[in-house]
Amino acid sequence: MLVAAAVLGIGWAALAQTPATQPGGAAPASRSARGRYFSPAQLQQLQDTLQVSDNEWRVILPKIEKIESLRRATQSSRQAGRGRRGGQQSAPVPQTDSPVPSNAESPEIVDLQKASQQLQDAINNKETSREDLKTRIAALREARARVQAELVKTQDEVRDMLTARQEAVLVTRGLLN
Repeated sequence: MLVAAAVLGIGWAALAQTPATQPGGAAPASRSARGRYFSPAQLQQLQDTLQVSDNEWRVILPKIEKIESLRRATQSSRQAGRGRRGGQQSAPVPQTDSPVPSNAESPEIVDLQKASQQLQDAINNKETSREDLKTRIAALREARARVQAELVKTQDEVRDMLTARQEAVLVTRGLLN
């Protein structure tokens, strides 16, 4: 179900509103902001398809969420600035003054978002020098490479926890390469 969401592009908003419960009905305190990409039904379907216990799921789920977050961040940075023609300005990306990443995003994602926004700002400024553009392009490429490296690392960590059948499920759903 997690994977189906990745394939279908369905959002996690519903999960954030309905946290998973632990035995006894208590919601996990540290994961209340979870659920940006998959619905509770999608998560339950994925858990059932993987045939994992609730304890195993609590270990696997944060890694799957991280994979999806890193994957989407990479895609977002590649789509920034698309869809404008001939001098049209892009809408500004919402900025926050908080040094803490929203939704506990990884530092690699935060750096990628900043590098992407800085390059877009430089593109939008007709006075930006060639050297500054080159510097910002390099910074974006480096940030993408760091996110990609973290994605591969996290996918490997998940792969090491799975049976061959479970790995096949996540590969077909686009969460593992």
